[in-house]
Amino acid sequence: MSIGNENTSDDLALDVTVVCYNSVGDIESALEPIKTMGNLGKIIVIDHGQDGSGQHAKSLGAEVVISEANLGFGSGQNRAFQSVSKPYTLILNPDARVEGNSVEGAISFLENHPKVACCQGVIINSQSGDPERSQGILIKPVHLWGRAFSLKRLLAFSLVRKMASTIKPLSDHVERIPNKPIEVQSLAFVAVLMRTEAFKSVGGFDEGYFLYGEDLDLCKRLALKGWDIVALPGIWATHFGGKSSENSWNREFEWWHGTLRYAQTYWKKSDIYISIIPTLVTGLLLGMKRPSEFIKVVKTLLFETLLVCQSKELQK
Repeated sequence: MSIGNENTSDDLALDVTVVCYNSVGDIESALEPIKTMGNLGKIIVIDHGQDGSGQHAKSLGAEVVISEANLGFGSGQNRAFQSVSKPYTLILNPDARVEGNSVEGAISFLENHPKVACCQGVIINSQSGDPERSQGILIKPVHLWGRAFSLKRLLAFSLVRKMASTIKPLSDHVERIPNKPIEVQSLAFVAVLMRTEAFKSVGGFDEGYFLYGEDLDLCKRLALKGWDIVALPGIWATHFGGKSSENSWNREFEWWHGTLRYAQTYWKKSDIYISIIPTLVTGLLLGMKRPSEFIKVVKTLLFETLLVCQSKELQK
């Protein structure tokens, strides 16, 4: 696979979709680099918040839809795609800033590789300056164990990093910059360039996900449909990250909620059973940090997971 930028015709134009939630402080820096693209169709912003993000985006030239309720990222993107008319769509987070002409060059890449549904380059974390884990394999039980027990901290040790790089489920935590375009199982949707046809061929995002997990699910369904997913080399965007879910407790709860929904849908029963201990540990910790939400946490994270295990047992 190679990247080129020789095709810049109107046929290769793209639309941009953004879902906002109280993102007024970010939206301008997200949209300004996009507005300079010569092949830009329109920018479609779905505003789920109440801080005026949508009105500010409208003043910058975006087509804006104000939603009275926050129905989640996937629901907002599906609504935005109803207005998409170009063959390619940049699915952009409001807290991401695209770098240079990376997206324009990637349009030609998709044009030259018709089996590729979507692609994304290297995402840089604004605080650390390091590459984020924005591509790799689909999530597995080992990732839940690692998150529950904060095992990622061990990657600070060079020996652990070297060992992790040789283990397929962990290597993408270490090797975050590909030296060429590579096929991957999933992308973290920060600034993903999507072939519009591919998105619509699988019915868009599953709106049962609220904030996390919908990108894993979409990538899984794209692959099942025969599409390829590609990670590109080179700096793609800077991610300022994490403001949509307001605080760390909400982020952690929604991450586990979305991830477990994905697991319940696609994992085999034994993998779900393996994940019960880290799920229980996380549920107890979240419940202790916010006692008023304890019943909600137990029901959502643990009880529903056990019900799925029972259901899979009955299906045998």
